[in-house]
Amino acid sequence: MEYKADWYGSRVWKADRWFPSSKQCGHCHRVNRALTLADRAWVCTGCGTVHDRDDNAARNLLEAMLAEPTA
Repeated sequence: MEYKADWYGSRVWKADRWFPSSKQCGHCHRVNRALTLADRAWVCTGCGTVHDRDDNAARNLLEAMLAEPTA
């Protein structure tokens, strides 16, 4: 993937292996450690926001990528 990104002038960003992308609330950033893989939707105990697990993970990963300085 990295060599193809070079072809097109893009870059590949990798999250840390243990980054809690689907377990972290996208609003208050509280981590729900009790979340299991079977839980597809969940409610944050900190702020009450209802999350779809996959949408929340994608938003958290995008936020983390944009917050990282470019090399």
